[in-house]
Amino acid sequence: MQNLKQAREERAPNDDLLRTRLPGALKARIEAAASVLGLDVSTFVRRTLARESEDVLKAQTRHDMTPADIEAFTAALDTPPEPTPAAARAASRYRTRVVYAD
Repeated sequence: MQNLKQAREERAPNDDLLRTRLPGALKARIEAAASVLGLDVSTFVRRTLARESEDVLKAQTRHDMTPADIEAFTAALDTPPEPTPAAARAASRYRTRVVYAD
């Protein structure tokens, strides 16, 4: 079953053009796969690129943590390290330069 987001995207005007050169064997494989699904090549390519780009973005922007990772992360938040001398100097310089208007 096709999800609604995908259906809306396919009904959106297709104003942009993407051109690419492919080896003949790859083009034939794409055409065969589209045919098996009963789709024209453009629809197959759009769906495949949308799904793959979503997977890539999800993999690069989402961080799954194990229970041990979560425990270590929350422990680090609960007990932050003492600031280094350099961090303390930077904070001091910041406080002298930044004025808050209430």
